[in-house]
Amino acid sequence: MGDLIDKEVRKARDFIFGVGYFSEIIMALVVIYALKNNIMDISIFIFFFFLSGYLNTLFKAFIREPRPNDPKKFLYSENFSRANKVYGMPSGHSQNVFYSITYLYLIAKNGIYWLELGLVLAALMAYERWTFHNHTISQLFAGMVVGVMLGFIVYFIRIQIYSSLILGAK
Repeated sequence: MGDLIDKEVRKARDFIFGVGYFSEIIMALVVIYALKNNIMDISIFIFFFFLSGYLNTLFKAFIREPRPNDPKKFLYSENFSRANKVYGMPSGHSQNVFYSITYLYLIAKNGIYWLELGLVLAALMAYERWTFHNHTISQLFAGMVVGVMLGFIVYFIRIQIYSSLILGAK
């Protein structure tokens, strides 16, 4: 009986880690689903989602704070060669998850419900990234701050885009 319980606990833990590992993709799909009737908002989101990844690469190259030692693999295919300098500040997973949460919260109807779902995904992401030694708490926090700021910036850019479209139509 104890072995069966241990096996089921391992399955549940692996599921939680899987949701955390893929949280930025899951959250992006949630945003696209929630905005499915507005191609303009989806297009803005996707453009800045990819720009967020590029900005994250630039931030890491500029800050140059290494990731924690002794990372653990979640997926068998992960490559953890630390021969190349791999930096962790800010966390890209955290940045993209919080960008997605903020953007969706600001523009979606019933944004509070999406915020709740997003925060659960964010908690699972942070737990997975920290448990597997991919990031420190400060790297995860920095990713959160950058992601929230980017979400607000994109929201205001979106307002300008819509204002330009409305004024241009007159």
